Amino acid sequence: MTKTELRHSASGTQIKVTPDRVLELRKKILDENYMDSAIQRIAQVISNRLVDNSVQRFVRG
Repeated sequence: MTKTELRHSASGTQIKVTPDRVLELRKKILDENYMDSAIQRIAQVISNRLVDNSVQRFVRG
């Protein structure tokens, strides 16, 4: 039987962490294209949030 743990993601949802999932994620982080894409997605989310916060401050200001 494989060990399964429930973890909370950043969004607060529960995710299953199994040895197979860990292996899958290890493979992904070794893939340069996957990492480039993931970094771009993170940068886009951060950029969008910065712009949204800036607009909100301007509107309230």
